Amino acid sequence: MSDDTRPVVVGHDDDPTTADALALGTALAAAIGAPLVLARVVPEDDDDSAAAAAEGLAAVPGEHEARVVRAASPAAGLYELAEELRPEVVVVGSHRRGTVGRLLAGSVGERLVQGAPCPVAVPPRGYSEAGPAELRVVCVGFDGEPESWSALQHGARVAAAAGARLRIVCAAQPPTPWPTATPLLQEIVAEQRAAAERRVAQAVASVSERLEPEGRTPDLEPLPALEAESKGDVDLLVLGSRGYGPLHRVLTGSVSAPLLRSAACPVIVVPRSVEFDPGATGLAGSDELS
Repeated sequence: MSDDTRPVVVGHDDDPTTADALALGTALAAAIGAPLVLARVVPEDDDDSAAAAAEGLAAVPGEHEARVVRAASPAAGLYELAEELRPEVVVVGSHRRGTVGRLLAGSVGERLVQGAPCPVAVPPRGYSEAGPAELRVVCVGFDGEPESWSALQHGARVAAAAGARLRIVCAAQPPTPWPTATPLLQEIVAEQRAAAERRVAQAVASVSERLEPEGRTPDLEPLPALEAESKGDVDLLVLGSRGYGPLHRVLTGSVSAPLLRSAACPVIVVPRSVEFDPGATGLAGSDELS
């Protein structure tokens, strides 16, 4: 692997949901033209487990690089590998007790997504049973904040590489407890909708027309709006991390955290980025990538 190549890393173990992570990781790697790395974490002082892990990874069908990582825990090992490789994304499986067809991040995913230096992806349980994964519609949750611009940048890049359509969803109702009755309510709701439409129009205008970008402003709060999208024709949901915590680290927030438990399609959470200027041109997914 060359120094400038960023792989897709899949956390691999004996859990049945590993097949789901492998299916999503393989699809993402193929879509963006990245090498695939299968990583297995073993106890630091267990040579027998390390040897067995290397043998098991080598037996996995398909082209990939095998990495055996010695660490105190699976989350710690994948974090260390992410720091070393700076991958495009780390993919981990859902919790084995999750509902089939729904996403429930397990302990490794939850711990990793709180501090990873790269995007983290989790597929729903049973994802691999539907056959080879396809990326036809990539949906980005957007609210105009810097974190959502980072998510849009990543989602547009994946969509452009995969030949997928890009959908940008900006909820018209913020998660704010409004009084049950107020003479200003209609005016407030109208202003919120107008603001959401302006934000999504700016986002749509920033990406390539060849992505067939579609903007939606549902009359819902962000969480139910994105949950509804995940249950439709969306193949990948891309979210930003919340606006505080270490820079370039994933830190889930009030929308991304619940969606890691309830979404019906794979979810990618993207770390904050101070390098992307939403006022500039050339967002990933531009026609220059043709």
